[in-house]
Formats: sequence, C-alpha cells, structure tokens
Amino acid sequence: MPLGKYWLCSILGKFNNKKQYIAFLYIDIADSRLTPRTFYKNLLEQLGFQTKGFVSDAKRQLHREIAIVNGVDGVQVVTIVDEVHNG
Repeated sequence: MPLGKYWLCSILGKFNNKKQYIAFLYIDIADSRLTPRTFYKNLLEQLGFQTKGFVSDAKRQLHREIAIVNGVDGVQVVTIVDEVHNG
C-alpha cells in the first residue's frame, strides 16, 4: 500500500460532506534552504505569476491569486513542502 505524499493528498477528501467533488491543485516545493521570499516566489511561479516587491507584497498577491483560483474555478490549492529539514 503506497504511503507517499501525493497518494495521501489524493485520498484526503475528494468529496466534501455534501458529496460534491473537490478539485485540488498540488504544488510541490522541495528546497532545503527555503526562506519566506523563496516560498512565496516558488508558489506564485508555479501558479503562473511573477512576484513583485517585498515579501509582504508577495504574500498578499499569493492570497489574492489563491482566492481567485478557489472562487472562480472551485479548486483547492494544496502545497507540499519537502526536504526543509535538510538545511
């Protein structure tokens, strides 16, 4: 029985309590030297956006883009952060 990160995320709630299908967008970050700046930069780039300004600006931009993806497309964004313990 596989117990990988993606397998776990795939079974953690494909249906909500009303038995409606929930779509997920998985974003994987594997960086042993992760900083807040690279975290937001990586997430925004994988969503197809470029970061602008400071870390606080990138954080606001990320929240805004995730809200749009969730509201318009009905997609839940799931971020998997791996190998942060190796730094």
